[in-house]
Amino acid sequence: MLCVVGQEQQRDAVQRCLDGADLGQDVDARGYTAPNARLYKTWGNLALRVLILSLLVFIAAFGAHEVMHLVVIYAVGSSGSIIVRPWQMGYLPFTIYALHAQPADQLDVVRQSIVNFFGPFLAAVPLAALILYVREPVPLAALIANVIILVFYAVVELGDVLLEKVWNSDVSLLTTPEFNYGVPLLVVALTVATIAVLDSLSGRGSRIPE
Repeated sequence: MLCVVGQEQQRDAVQRCLDGADLGQDVDARGYTAPNARLYKTWGNLALRVLILSLLVFIAAFGAHEVMHLVVIYAVGSSGSIIVRPWQMGYLPFTIYALHAQPADQLDVVRQSIVNFFGPFLAAVPLAALILYVREPVPLAALIANVIILVFYAVVELGDVLLEKVWNSDVSLLTTPEFNYGVPLLVVALTVATIAVLDSLSGRGSRIPE
């Protein structure tokens, strides 16, 4: 009788291991799941996927942003080119390099405002359209983060022109690399944290698509 019970328990343990493996769960030697380990593993994988995809989309969106600046430069009757220019850090003693759409001639305030605003705004339009059709949480989070970033650029670049040319105010922070890259990185970090928390609260960790 004891032998039969022991065999039944072994079969149950094996079945629990198989079931846990099918669900992507961690199991111990007795076949019981380890929910905390699985939960932390899911959070880590999810956060990493959101982070990597958000940064990759950001690189593409930043390039599209500068291309749309150039398109709008031509649309307002001027000409220009995309260059790689040195960009002095505002609070650190070194220089980085960045893409920049440079008009051939100085633009007036109205045309420069149009260029500054509609460059990132138009780059955000296709990403915003994709949000309507994407349902997977990882790419959806990356798209939302980058739409927010591009809208941020549109507002900041327009505000910089208006502050300098119309209100004669120089807010140097707006043109520093630390601000222009720091805020997008903060948006990505908040997106990663938000999607991880929402996933844990909804109990969808095991169903997040790979």
